[in-house]
Amino acid sequence: MSKIQKKPKNEFLVGVGKNIQRFRILRNGMTQEALADLIGSNATYISKIETGTADGLTLIMLEKFTRVLNISVADLVDLPSPEGEPLQQSKRLSSILYTLPKHDKKFAEKILIMMLEALKEKGV
Repeated sequence: MSKIQKKPKNEFLVGVGKNIQRFRILRNGMTQEALADLIGSNATYISKIETGTADGLTLIMLEKFTRVLNISVADLVDLPSPEGEPLQQSKRLSSILYTLPKHDKKFAEKILIMMLEALKEKGV
């Protein structure tokens, strides 16, 4: 009896799926069902995308995810920044801060200001 071989996961799709999951959760713990409703799909498909087991992902679906999650395609596919890693991290941080509720944004801003001041004191 021969074993059924599983198709190897596409690392790019796995990465996109993880980013979709991360940004979905950052949206006040949005469920897969809620995301599916917003993009006109179902939770099973969202689960497959997030685990990298969907049979592909169209550009139209990528656009829907970026629109609903209010992120860029670069955030979703995690493309390297041509300007360098610090700028990419800054963009990621800005994207995460944008998703926070208003009261959390104020708290996060205070923490970031304290961190920047500490870095300046150390000459970094």
